[in-house]
Amino acid sequence: MPTLLELSANLVGEIPSLPRLIAQKYINKAILEIRRDYLWSWNIGEGILVVPPLLSTGTVSVTQFSNHITFDAVAMAAIAPIENAIPPLIERQFRIPSGPIYNILSYDNTTGIAVLDRIYMETTNAGAQFAIYKCYYDPPSSDGVNPNNDFLRYLTILNNVQGYAISGKRLNQPRSNLNRRDPLRGAIGWPFYAFAYRPKPIADPATLNLTTGGPTNGQMQYELWPHPTYSVALLCQYEKNHVDLVPNDYIPDTLPETLVMYRALEFGYRWAMQNVGRDPTLKGTDWRFLLAEIQKKYAMELVGAKRNDKEIVVTILRPGSANLLNFLGPIDSNWLQSHDTF
Repeated sequence: MPTLLELSANLVGEIPSLPRLIAQKYINKAILEIRRDYLWSWNIGEGILVVPPLLSTGTVSVTQFSNHITFDAVAMAAIAPIENAIPPLIERQFRIPSGPIYNILSYDNTTGIAVLDRIYMETTNAGAQFAIYKCYYDPPSSDGVNPNNDFLRYLTILNNVQGYAISGKRLNQPRSNLNRRDPLRGAIGWPFYAFAYRPKPIADPATLNLTTGGPTNGQMQYELWPHPTYSVALLCQYEKNHVDLVPNDYIPDTLPETLVMYRALEFGYRWAMQNVGRDPTLKGTDWRFLLAEIQKKYAMELVGAKRNDKEIVVTILRPGSANLLNFLGPIDSNWLQSHDTF
């Protein structure tokens, strides 16, 4: 398949005086527009969510109106193995039993002092029981550590240990629904729902100033519910977000080169129409006619590309599709495993 550099060179060859950097921008814009039009097979990624077990050994000292908490020696010994584990301690959540959930921003393994993402509002307690687990999750990753930067939204989350999938209406629900259903977050165990939480923030422990951005570039975090407390790796299938290609990057193998070029030529012809009065090399060409013709070609090519993509991968559950599943009986793995089928 051609690279971004090769496609942009072809575009420059079609339109005199078109700057190469603008040509590269139009190629990336064309891929973005094509990506948004359909759930393509090349637009689906896979990753994992690493769920750690619950930790509740020892006690913690908490002070009302302070964002600093102090673990005792027993708790510090229990925390030591997970401080830099996958996921690390600062990616997990803290709570007093039946209390609200706090994010852990930092931890000093010499003093046992941890910093929370907001001030502790409950009653001061010098020897409180606690729970550390993970309920807020970044986008899935391939290594369990670094979230994939092309994540847009989940298609399914599979627990292949317990044998079920989080999909359909159980995915991407607003957090307000969970706030109504379980405001105290009392349900823990195996997760069956994923709720939007917030864009990934950067937190300054000194000021508690949260700003979106950072390694995951403001990507949405999700709250799994019931809150998971058992160790498991959840397998995720997700729709990719657009990430601009750089000059030596290749377009996906199953993305037709002609489809990209037709869409990019639309942008290029509009550029030529806007600049025809300033550049003599653009005069003498009926750019409006070329634009109308390329739009027709793109529409026809798009239909064929969608048909071919369906034939490549017929197992994708595309939202809005008719006759989504042709199962006999309830769509549930437990039912299928306990009944004869044919």
